[in-house]
Amino acid sequence: MERLKQMRRKWSLRIFSGVLALCLANIASTPVFAHEFILKPVQVGDKSRVEAQAAHVFMVSEEMEPLQDVELFAVQADLKRLPLSLEENQVAKSLQADLPEDGSAYLLLGHRKPQLWSDTTDDVQAGGRQELEERGYKVLSVGRYEKFAKLLLKQGAGVESARLSEQIVGDPLEIVLLNDPAALKPGDKLSCRVLWQGKPLQTEVKAGRDGFSPEADTYTASVKSNAEGIAEFPIDQPGIWFIRAGHTEPVNDASYVDKWVVSATYTFVVE
Repeated sequence: MERLKQMRRKWSLRIFSGVLALCLANIASTPVFAHEFILKPVQVGDKSRVEAQAAHVFMVSEEMEPLQDVELFAVQADLKRLPLSLEENQVAKSLQADLPEDGSAYLLLGHRKPQLWSDTTDDVQAGGRQELEERGYKVLSVGRYEKFAKLLLKQGAGVESARLSEQIVGDPLEIVLLNDPAALKPGDKLSCRVLWQGKPLQTEVKAGRDGFSPEADTYTASVKSNAEGIAEFPIDQPGIWFIRAGHTEPVNDASYVDKWVVSATYTFVVE
């Protein structure tokens, strides 16, 4: 009888270890655990700046994206794109840019250029199929990961702010606000539309707020957008808010990539 109990304990331990290993493998290869790419407004002395963050705890940057992989533009009411120069901030672990000080409303557009990450038999590795196979890895699938971010600034500029908040800029995955954050008060609801290649997308949409939680990947709310791509969120207090959406598109080119994984965030201020 004692030997039977020992055998049962041994098999239970093996099953538990197998399940745990499988769970860890799934976690490692799931895009949702990638850092969010967020644009956050900051004030440094008399300078207004924007941080391009890579974060799990919102909104505290945990690592810098490679400078060569990020581009940033400012868009005004005339919809012309003004390139902004980014620089590394080792202390804040983010890329930063100074903002124009002319009192106008701006929509900032951030783009984290595509990176290749591969699921292999030895965890997730940076790089594509050919590169990793030459290094001895067995590649299961390759993902092309790309990120977009918006930040609405200088709110309270009336028609300018309202027009920019609803502006469609043509990113593959895009969030568009349906009401101007400058007019929102705590207790109101914010509506947004999610677009994939310009068409409404039904997907999970999440809202977060600066300082809401010290826990990683914690949002204030999560809903699914409807057939028109519309999602609605409650605004419970003033602060710096952001919305997040993601989409994975299969790619029929196994020699290069198997999937295109895109995420988008939209940051705004509620006063």
